Amino acid sequence: MLDQLLTTILKEILNFLVKHKSFKDLSESEQRKLIQNLELPESIKIYLLEATEKDIYKDLSSLINYLTTGKQEIFKLKGKLFNALTEFMINELGHYADQNQLEIKYQGSFGVNLNELFKIDSIQEISMEIESFIKLIKPSEYVLIQSPKSIDSKLKHEIRTELNKDYPNSFPRFTVNKNLIGGIRVFVNGKTTDLSWLSKINNLTTINNI
Repeated sequence: MLDQLLTTILKEILNFLVKHKSFKDLSESEQRKLIQNLELPESIKIYLLEATEKDIYKDLSSLINYLTTGKQEIFKLKGKLFNALTEFMINELGHYADQNQLEIKYQGSFGVNLNELFKIDSIQEISMEIESFIKLIKPSEYVLIQSPKSIDSKLKHEIRTELNKDYPNSFPRFTVNKNLIGGIRVFVNGKTTDLSWLSKINNLTTINNI
């Protein structure tokens, strides 16, 4: 399903560029005005504003190649578009994954596909797909957070934010381990990690009371 979302992003970008053929010839203010109504993540909009026309079409060609080949694992995806996609996945998809009740802010086909992604696939399946995609772009760590019961969305967001400071290319995954006695455990690449950063979390009482 992640590939379907990527396909939608590809189509939306292509449709936008076909509709506005002289987009990169416009002034910065004119470009920003046009792109405001594009129903795509902010990181993609910034990419379209900053990348050259040549780089945009080169990156789109790489994305098409990735989506159509049967040997996706051989690709090491490069280009600013893939950095923008990674930023979207880590930040926005991470936020949606942490919500107890999904509230998608996007409209149009992108919003529809984003809703379908979370309705059809489990959070664990989505996380695995995102992790696999990011590893094709840049080195990343496998981060797992275990707790004896489900953590609320606000606390997940705070934990994810702190972990992403130390592991910026990771997509932390939350799981429940009922055998744990209080607190949480964080594993990075299969090894437990120092939890001193937990002092930065505002909801420490929630963690301690789990």
